[in-house]
Amino acid sequence: MHYSRKHSHLVIGTRNGVISRLGFEALIPIEDDDEENQDDKEKEKTAIDVPLEVLGRFHTAAVVGLKSLGDSSQFVTISKDQTMAIWETSDMQ
Repeated sequence: MHYSRKHSHLVIGTRNGVISRLGFEALIPIEDDDEENQDDKEKEKTAIDVPLEVLGRFHTAAVVGLKSLGDSSQFVTISKDQTMAIWETSDMQ
């Protein structure tokens, strides 16, 4: 999984080579000053009611890696089909 640079969508690679996008804003976690109580607290769960947008099947095997490329708006996918692809996310909004 890879968040866009503006954290407005999440790019997901699947085990069958499909790349998908989930368009939702990332939530900023609220940090508590009292670290001792953090282990005792349950993490708040949020349901996401946004449809998954399938971008296409770009690999013939499982996507095993997704990594952003530095400060750019690009990321790379690596697959078990022994290929890698570089993607531009600036047009994904």
